[in-house]
Amino acid sequence: MIEYNISQSRIQQLTLFHSILWQTELDELRKLYEYPVHYIKMEIDAGFFDFLYSKVVTAGNRRGEVCLAVEFKNKVLLHTKSKYPNGIYRLPTGGINYDESVLKALGREVYEETGLSVRNELLIAVLLYELAFQERSVPFMSFIFGFQTETTNLYPVDESEGITGFKWIPRSELVNIARRLEKSPGEWGAWGQFRALAHKILVKHY
Repeated sequence: MIEYNISQSRIQQLTLFHSILWQTELDELRKLYEYPVHYIKMEIDAGFFDFLYSKVVTAGNRRGEVCLAVEFKNKVLLHTKSKYPNGIYRLPTGGINYDESVLKALGREVYEETGLSVRNELLIAVLLYELAFQERSVPFMSFIFGFQTETTNLYPVDESEGITGFKWIPRSELVNIARRLEKSPGEWGAWGQFRALAHKILVKHY
């Protein structure tokens, strides 16, 4: 289920997100960018739920992520990691800690994952995920940022990320990337369906 471009009053009704979503931060971001907020509720499996719950609730070291739509001459950057199923590429993402702002996380993660610096960025959309398993739900949020780069000479500064490759694709290929993610095999299935959504939202933006 997806509710597109929800209102401020609707955001306030979503009490599940009160622990991770800072209203003052949203207000500050609105002074810099115009962006829609989408609410997404989806069922996931037990393994993926436990992973997210441990990050967001138990350990309390991640309240969301920045999702990076890096462009070079109308092509979009994807990356892959050593742990992913063979042939799986996706938009880069990086965690937002509880003790840092979205914009601080953006600058840090872009540098750690690509060696780039951010400038003239656009906040494309905010995705509020309610990820459910049986009677339990965990909140998560993704801030999709787009920006242009003038170089394709990228490298992961943080080797612990496990990034093993980059590739550039035409914007039109994002639809196929989303479909491939949705068909991720075995234990990666719920993860792939979750990851596909940001790609679909980005297609709508383009």
